[in-house]
Amino acid sequence: MGGMASALNQAKSLYRVAEAYDMNLNANLAYELNFHIRPSCSSIENLKKRQLDKKARFWLLSPPCQPYTRAGKQEDINDPRSRSFLNLLEVLVTLDTPPDYFLMENVKGFDTSKMREFMLTKLRSLSFHIAEFLLQPKQFGIPNTRLRYYCIARRTKPFPGEVTSQINLSIPSMGSSTGQGMADSKATVQPPTLGEFLGKVLLKDDGKTDIESFLVPQRVLKRCGGYRFDIAAPWSRDSACFTKGYGTTHVKGTGTDDAVGQM
Repeated sequence: MGGMASALNQAKSLYRVAEAYDMNLNANLAYELNFHIRPSCSSIENLKKRQLDKKARFWLLSPPCQPYTRAGKQEDINDPRSRSFLNLLEVLVTLDTPPDYFLMENVKGFDTSKMREFMLTKLRSLSFHIAEFLLQPKQFGIPNTRLRYYCIARRTKPFPGEVTSQINLSIPSMGSSTGQGMADSKATVQPPTLGEFLGKVLLKDDGKTDIESFLVPQRVLKRCGGYRFDIAAPWSRDSACFTKGYGTTHVKGTGTDDAVGQM
């Protein structure tokens, strides 16, 4: 629903969204509310060269993760939900003016998939320089554990060899003041507590904290009495994220619930 566009905003990048795609109408409404552009509901699986050529210099992609997740059937490139990404990669190599930059994220599991090999082959055929990472929000000072695969690629200049020789498990940092190098940073950033992190989000204009509208309704607690809740305290520095694909014992479509008193 615009996570990558939000990241570009926070990075203070100068950009204009040329086009966004999503099949979910509610997600598109949320995207339009936040970024003032309505994503296209066109099927990515059926996009053609004329719709993508010379459109954008930077592609940011988050394909369906179900074909690669460790909790799923792992049908990989043969999963019907892989078709949209397959089509994008097939069209990519036909473009007269391909993008200069490419960023893709997915679940842990994509890093060992056939789809990853297919993607890397297509990118290399266009002379993209590639770096890959397995990272989670806690490494960025955010109190959440969610290991994700990231591929960043550019045609403008190579990455240092030590970054491209493996899938990196730590946050890259500039290795020199001139910006010529990039080295893995082993240092960890301690995230704030959930109380500190969410307090900034829940703070109202009058300085008071808006808790009521975020409380889990009693009707949900009663209806889901047989399910498990992942509960964290305000002083916790971690939280989880899971969806309906994470089994049948958790409340579907939820993440960590924060046990709140006074924040």
